[in-house]
Amino acid sequence: MFTTLAAAAALAAAGVLPAAMAAGSDTAASSHQGRVGTFMSDIPEPKTARTAADKPAEPGTPAECKELYGRPCYTARHLRHAYGVDRLNARGIQGQGETIAVVMPQKHATVQSDMNKFSDEMDLPRTKVEVIERGEVTEPDPEDPSEAGNVQEANLDLQMAHAMAPRAKLILVSTAHNWDDAKGLAPWKEISDAIDWVSRNRDVTAISMSYGIFERALADAAGTPGDYHLVNGLRRGLKTAAGRDISLFAATGNHGPTGPTLQGDGVYPDRTVPWPASDPLVTGVGATDLYLTDKGERTAPDRLWTDDAKLGGVSGSGRSLIWKGRPSADLTAVGGGSSRTWIYSSMNGLEGQKPGWTRVAGTSAASPAVAGITVLAAQQAGHRLGNVTRAVRAIRPNTRGTYDLYTGCNTAWDVEGFCAKPGMDTASGTGTINDAVRWTRALAAARR
Repeated sequence: MFTTLAAAAALAAAGVLPAAMAAGSDTAASSHQGRVGTFMSDIPEPKTARTAADKPAEPGTPAECKELYGRPCYTARHLRHAYGVDRLNARGIQGQGETIAVVMPQKHATVQSDMNKFSDEMDLPRTKVEVIERGEVTEPDPEDPSEAGNVQEANLDLQMAHAMAPRAKLILVSTAHNWDDAKGLAPWKEISDAIDWVSRNRDVTAISMSYGIFERALADAAGTPGDYHLVNGLRRGLKTAAGRDISLFAATGNHGPTGPTLQGDGVYPDRTVPWPASDPLVTGVGATDLYLTDKGERTAPDRLWTDDAKLGGVSGSGRSLIWKGRPSADLTAVGGGSSRTWIYSSMNGLEGQKPGWTRVAGTSAASPAVAGITVLAAQQAGHRLGNVTRAVRAIRPNTRGTYDLYTGCNTAWDVEGFCAKPGMDTASGTGTINDAVRWTRALAAARR
């Protein structure tokens, strides 16, 4: 909610645009970068890629993807093996009794059939997605990249979570207004209210948020540099969830150390990070590139997502101006442009692709993946884990199922970024997960 009616009026006068709200997905970054609120990324494919007519209509192997598109892409099977989730699932830890919630704008009429298609292809158990609509939820326009992208984003979030925790319950809460409705912070208030509602009315273990609004945009909306009070009106849902020991995860964005301006006419010339990833109640998740065989075995160290900066995507990280330098990235997971993930979506918002099986990237993929792995830890602990940020950071790099990232810098758009280096760092936090068996055991023990 808005802090005051005066603040709401100020936002309307300031013309807060969704362009300033881009935070997490691959939705056609090359053509309308920063236009949407999600962090799904559509990095252009290399010029070596074949024409669309040559491309398969169903997921191929990493080697086939590299031949067809110039980059590898991975299925849920590859990722489950790379993170050790398959071994944990084989021990009976599959998310039974846990619930993951996702909140997104607009109707999602095909989410169940899309999930069934994904589950069948990936040899995962089918699961029923509970869909809850809050307010006068509108039908998306399949020809509008932003609206179709919302459907695709919801599918990405739910399918990534399902891949990691195949027996967990999934909830999708739909809100009324799209990011592009030019209603100031109204869409964000609806998101906050929906998080509040689902936290109060469902037995939720974790919530994943693959979107955000940049802190500098909040200050610009308030009309005074350094004035971030408007964020207080958007934290109700997070506070309710945190008060019920629900673990919160958010994507750190695809703009490196900066983000889109309030006016949507470019990026800020200095550092800024997206909220809610920067919020101390939330665990921020950045993106990496993985290098896997057709069996999902690592062939090289994971790398911070950095190599696509000139094309419209690079893992976001930095230090919060609101919360006294809190790093926005606490750990990382798959999401880089050179390790795209196969999902199934009846609507497509990505350039050069068609509805059906699509290849996605962005920190949007990373956040639900980590949320899914975390509920496996909650299952072992026998209770919700609450805010896991401190516990995640206590699992030092290269110990207890973590893998240190020590290559890659996220400098982009002439804004100096941060570099991954041995040990804990601003760019990648504590690194990434490489053994879910050990990592979830450590996390569960830390939160008992």
